[in-house]
Amino acid sequence: MLYVATLRDLATGRYHHVGLASVYSEAAVDQALRLCHEELFERILETALETQEQELRTCLGAFEADPREIAARWLEHEFYKFLIPSDVPVYLRKLFCSNLAILLQLIVAEHPTRR
Repeated sequence: MLYVATLRDLATGRYHHVGLASVYSEAAVDQALRLCHEELFERILETALETQEQELRTCLGAFEADPREIAARWLEHEFYKFLIPSDVPVYLRKLFCSNLAILLQLIVAEHPTRR
């Protein structure tokens, strides 16, 4: 979901992908990526918190920095809100933010040698 979220222009809310745009219209690419983002978001919310935690750890582990540092930064700047698709109902936004904040806090609080 992180990758798809990065394809959205925050100023316009439109999704862009250079490779897809060379084959499909801008409107078709936007619509397809928007639907993909929404579906990924829904699937994450339907997933058990334990699985969400594992997937979040995998995501943070892909970066070069310590996952605890990244988690702390995501909490500080509430970066996880960027992952939410546009036009999502408020109650789903709150659920997602609550889940992510808790999982990120767990990662930040853990002992450095535990992985």
